[in-house]
Amino acid sequence: MDSRTAAHALSRIAALLELRGVGRFRTRAYESAAKAVLALDVDDIAPLHRSGALAALKGVGPATLSVLDDLVRHGESDYLQRLAEDTPEGLLEMMRVPGLGTQKIHAIHAALGVESLRELEESARDGRLATIKGFGAETAEEILKGVAFLK
Repeated sequence: MDSRTAAHALSRIAALLELRGVGRFRTRAYESAAKAVLALDVDDIAPLHRSGALAALKGVGPATLSVLDDLVRHGESDYLQRLAEDTPEGLLEMMRVPGLGTQKIHAIHAALGVESLRELEESARDGRLATIKGFGAETAEEILKGVAFLK
C-alpha cells in the first residue's frame, strides 16, 4: 500500500464523516492523519507499519492507525467500506458538484432531506435551498450551474 492511496482512503473517511455531520474533531483527525501519511511519500507503508513508525507519526491516532492496519493487511478498509455503503449514493454524487463541499451537502441533507442531484436541482430552482441558514439565492444559482456542468 503506497502512502498516496492510504492518504486518499483517510481523506475519504473524513469526507464521509463530514457528510454525516460527525463532529469536526473526528473529521480533523482523519484529515491530519492523511496529511501525515501523504508526507511520507513512499511506495509501501507496510515496513513503516511493522516497525511502529506509522504509530509514531504526529497526527496518527488509534482510530486512524486501525484504518492503516486494515489497508496494509487487506488492501482496503472495512471502516471506509461501511461508511460508503451507509451513505446515500446521491450524497456521494453531490460531492462532484463544483463548489459544493461536504459541509454544505450535510446542511442541505439535514434541512431538506435532499439525497440526489435531481432533488438538489429541484430545491435550488423552487427556492427551498435559499431558505437554509448560510445559503441564499446566489448560492442556489451557483449550485444550479455546478449541476448543469456535471450534466
